[in-house]
Amino acid sequence: MSKNAVMTHEVGLGNSVFTEISKDFRCTLKAVKHVLGDKHMMTTMLLHACVFPTDRMSLKMVWDQFGSLPVAQRADILQQLRNRAL
Repeated sequence: MSKNAVMTHEVGLGNSVFTEISKDFRCTLKAVKHVLGDKHMMTTMLLHACVFPTDRMSLKMVWDQFGSLPVAQRADILQQLRNRAL
């Protein structure tokens, strides 16, 4: 089982959401800043992930923090990512 599949299975969210969040941490950081602001904990975690993109712990921290957000905020972040991809 791949690293992505294992982490996705742990939190119970879909592979496509995991891929959107972890594909490019810089884009995810911009979306999170737009939705949550500069002072949110997830912004700090994403800054760390941008500096160390291959660090498995960075990925896990971002994924866990994303999973702990309210559904409305997660949806807003995903919408921002999708809008930026167009």
